[in-house]
Amino acid sequence: MVNVQDMEKLIEDFMLGDDATLSDLKPYLISEYELKEEPGKKYRFEIRLKPIPQDAKLSEYLKSYMPTEVLVHRHIEFWEA
Repeated sequence: MVNVQDMEKLIEDFMLGDDATLSDLKPYLISEYELKEEPGKKYRFEIRLKPIPQDAKLSEYLKSYMPTEVLVHRHIEFWEA
Protein backbone atom coordinates (compact mmCIF):
# COMPACT_ATOMS: atom_id res chain seq x y z
CA MET A 1 0.00 0.00 0.00
CA VAL A 2 1.33 3.43 -0.98
CA ASN A 3 0.42 6.64 0.78
CA VAL A 4 1.08 10.32 0.14
CA GLN A 5 4.03 10.33 2.53
CA ASP A 6 5.65 7.48 0.53
CA MET A 7 5.16 9.49 -2.64
CA GLU A 8 6.94 12.45 -1.06
CA LYS A 9 9.83 10.24 0.03
CA LEU A 10 10.24 8.79 -3.48
CA ILE A 11 10.32 12.28 -4.99
CA GLU A 12 13.11 13.21 -2.58
CA ASP A 13 15.01 9.91 -2.95
CA PHE A 14 15.06 10.03 -6.74
CA MET A 15 15.58 13.83 -6.83
CA LEU A 16 12.64 14.51 -9.12
CA GLY A 17 12.05 18.08 -7.95
CA ASP A 18 8.98 20.19 -7.19
CA ASP A 19 7.64 20.08 -10.73
CA ALA A 20 7.52 16.25 -10.86
CA THR A 21 4.43 14.76 -12.46
CA LEU A 22 2.81 11.40 -11.93
CA SER A 23 4.26 10.14 -15.21
CA ASP A 24 7.75 10.97 -13.83
CA LEU A 25 7.11 9.12 -10.59
CA LYS A 26 5.13 6.16 -11.94
CA PRO A 27 8.12 3.91 -12.85
CA TYR A 28 9.55 4.36 -9.35
CA LEU A 29 6.20 3.65 -7.68
CA ILE A 30 5.73 0.47 -9.70
CA SER A 31 9.23 -0.86 -9.04
CA GLU A 32 9.54 0.15 -5.36
CA TYR A 33 6.15 -1.19 -4.31
CA GLU A 34 6.12 -4.14 -6.75
CA LEU A 35 2.84 -3.09 -8.36
CA LYS A 36 1.78 -5.40 -11.16
CA GLU A 37 0.63 -4.17 -14.56
CA GLU A 38 -0.47 -6.52 -17.32
CA PRO A 39 0.44 -5.54 -20.89
CA GLY A 40 -2.47 -4.15 -22.87
CA LYS A 41 -4.48 -3.12 -19.80
CA LYS A 42 -4.93 0.42 -18.50
CA TYR A 43 -4.16 1.44 -14.93
CA ARG A 44 -4.43 4.65 -13.00
CA PHE A 45 -3.59 6.02 -9.59
CA GLU A 46 -6.36 7.42 -7.40
CA ILE A 47 -6.70 9.20 -4.08
CA ARG A 48 -10.16 9.07 -2.48
CA LEU A 49 -11.47 7.48 -5.69
CA LYS A 50 -10.39 10.58 -7.66
CA PRO A 51 -8.06 9.79 -10.57
CA ILE A 52 -4.71 11.57 -10.64
CA PRO A 53 -3.96 12.86 -14.14
CA GLN A 54 -0.59 11.76 -15.60
CA ASP A 55 0.46 15.38 -16.09
CA ALA A 56 -0.59 16.58 -12.62
CA LYS A 57 2.12 18.21 -10.52
CA LEU A 58 2.54 16.04 -7.47
CA SER A 59 3.53 18.97 -5.25
CA GLU A 60 -0.14 20.07 -5.34
CA TYR A 61 -1.28 16.63 -4.16
CA LEU A 62 1.31 16.56 -1.39
CA LYS A 63 -0.14 19.82 -0.05
CA SER A 64 -3.80 18.88 -0.58
CA TYR A 65 -3.94 15.48 1.11
CA MET A 66 -2.96 14.13 4.51
CA PRO A 67 0.32 12.14 4.60
CA THR A 68 -1.59 8.96 5.49
CA GLU A 69 -4.01 9.15 2.54
CA VAL A 70 -3.75 5.99 0.46
CA LEU A 71 -2.75 6.06 -3.19
CA VAL A 72 -4.57 3.28 -5.07
CA HIS A 73 -3.22 1.65 -8.23
CA ARG A 74 -6.30 0.40 -10.04
CA HIS A 75 -7.06 -1.39 -13.29
CA ILE A 76 -9.66 0.49 -15.30
CA GLU A 77 -12.07 -1.08 -17.73
CA PHE A 78 -12.56 0.39 -21.18
CA TRP A 79 -15.90 1.96 -20.22
CA GLU A 80 -14.27 3.89 -17.34
CA ALA A 81 -11.50 5.47 -19.41
